[in-house]
Amino acid sequence: MASLHMRDGERGYSLVEVLVVASLSMVLMAMALVQINTSRAVMNADNAMRLVMGEMARARDMAVQQRRNIQVTFHNGNEMRMTRLEIPMGSTLMRRTIMEGNLRFALPSGTPDTTDGFGAGSALDFDGNGTVIFNSDGMLVDSSGTAINGTVFLAAPNDPYATRAVTILGSTGRVRGFRRLNTTWGRV
Repeated sequence: MASLHMRDGERGYSLVEVLVVASLSMVLMAMALVQINTSRAVMNADNAMRLVMGEMARARDMAVQQRRNIQVTFHNGNEMRMTRLEIPMGSTLMRRTIMEGNLRFALPSGTPDTTDGFGAGSALDFDGNGTVIFNSDGMLVDSSGTAINGTVFLAAPNDPYATRAVTILGSTGRVRGFRRLNTTWGRV
């Protein structure tokens, strides 16, 4: 028969020791939860920025490949539509993209302009309205055919970590992404 007597050093943990370990575990889990929420906001903002960058680059590529003007319009604060302008008239909706999460085309107050300096007057800061066109040469132009530069600002309500910007250079159609770093912008 096995002995039921405990020897020295085989007592186990006291209630105080178990409570200290449990409380330390809860503090660490709470810290991780706060960090996860911040990381989630950053990831969502980066994903939305990359989506806008990709869609603008796709519109430019489609215009060059198909030798047709591709019009990009911004709707409902989180939707982009690409429409091919047909010759001699008419149009065909090519693509419709909606950003996920709570990111919107928005410019929080006090947001500075990006280092490209294309403007920070509105969430969709193009020389005109919220509709732009990529022509068959890959240039970003307005409705009269004049090359324009522009910036698309993205933000989530009440979230300082989720402000992004996408700039488009009109003469070449180059697309760049920016992440807001307090009072400045960092290029992605």
